[in-house]
Amino acid sequence: MDATAPDTTFTEKFVQFMNDDLNTAGAIGLIFEKVREMNRVMDSAIEDLDQETRLALKQDRSDLLGLADILGILRETPAAFFDRLTDASKGPDTDDIEQMVAERSEARSRKDWARADEIRNRLQDMGVVLKDGPQGTTWRFDV
Repeated sequence: MDATAPDTTFTEKFVQFMNDDLNTAGAIGLIFEKVREMNRVMDSAIEDLDQETRLALKQDRSDLLGLADILGILRETPAAFFDRLTDASKGPDTDDIEQMVAERSEARSRKDWARADEIRNRLQDMGVVLKDGPQGTTWRFDV
């Protein structure tokens, strides 16, 4: 599939990549190419962008964000992401989480599924993701 045909729009190219066995790598590459293209346009006319170019960039930005949203990317600013990450690191005390994980494991070994689910739900509310495996339960903050 040729997603680089000169008469194909950005959105059409994106759809072609996604229709090609959900080629997300190609779709993401297309998004990054659009960003590079937009940056080149803005860099070439740093001081004075004409109205037509401004409107084209505005449309490109709208298309870019709409298609990126389909992939679940570019949904927040880098500052918001790092603020959220920092807030998560100020979250619950890890000793408390470890204790709750141990308590949940004990409830699971007793087949007290209601108690195990209750603890899991409390941990989820605290922003903790659990992963049960053959070596036991591991956890991480959901960032």
